Amino acid sequence: MWRDTIVEEVRELRRRYAKQFNYDIEHICQDIKQQEIKSGRNTVSLPAKRTNSTARRGNAKVSAKPGLTNR
Repeated sequence: MWRDTIVEEVRELRRRYAKQFNYDIEHICQDIKQQEIKSGRNTVSLPAKRTNSTARRGNAKVSAKPGLTNR
């Protein structure tokens, strides 16, 4: 099977980075936000786009389990 060494390298770097934070997405996001602030560059925060599926649900909150909703 064909192997893409660049993809493998990126995946390994991503794995090491996530491991630093015990794969905790909250901590990973906090670190990324801190890096944005330290960089001194201007960043843009855009509002989330509504998709057709979210527009049909209205204000219903979707649970983590498919097929279940919390209202």
